[in-house]
Amino acid sequence: MLLLDGVIAPSITAEAIEMLKRKQDKCRILTNPALTNLDKESLDKAERIRPVRGGFLKQPNYTYILNLKDPQVVITGSVNVLFDDQVKDIILAWAVGCTSNSNTTTIVQEGQLLGNGVGQQSRVSSCKVAVFRAQDAMHPTNGAAAYTDSFFPEPDGPEELANADISVVFASSGSVKDEIVRAKCKELGIIMVQLPDKVCRGFFGH
Repeated sequence: MLLLDGVIAPSITAEAIEMLKRKQDKCRILTNPALTNLDKESLDKAERIRPVRGGFLKQPNYTYILNLKDPQVVITGSVNVLFDDQVKDIILAWAVGCTSNSNTTTIVQEGQLLGNGVGQQSRVSSCKVAVFRAQDAMHPTNGAAAYTDSFFPEPDGPEELANADISVVFASSGSVKDEIVRAKCKELGIIMVQLPDKVCRGFFGH
């Protein structure tokens, strides 16, 4: 049985509530009809204010939305067109990972978050943690999609993901070793999807 701590939806039926009930615990349910009509105008565009010693910093909010139809997208690997399921998984992995804490690598498959390696000191470490989280929860990772919030400075990150049979990875480009990383992904059988770091970097402008 899948146990959920919370469900957020535009609406929910009485039958669904009955299915989510638990005898000894509770599932929090939040309904908000406004979720039905979300679009780019729904984004919070107010500046973010962060306290620092003796003052504060004003920073732009997270308003970038990933567009895999952007003409700057580069796909390296055995194909140059993604399946619809891969696109959906990349978008979900990006949505989770880009609002986590750098360095982050996020693994998703079939619309389910499998593992999130958050706040690591290196990108390869974030890959290792994401894979560990997924496998520790007994999620099979073969064929899954992964996202990382900036470029791979070395090919070691993709190697960790390949060991978990990840099939497609989305990351930014901008490393001096981009070509080496792309070649390694192709060698490992990973489809690599990239946009320039200045366009899609997680925590952009921060």
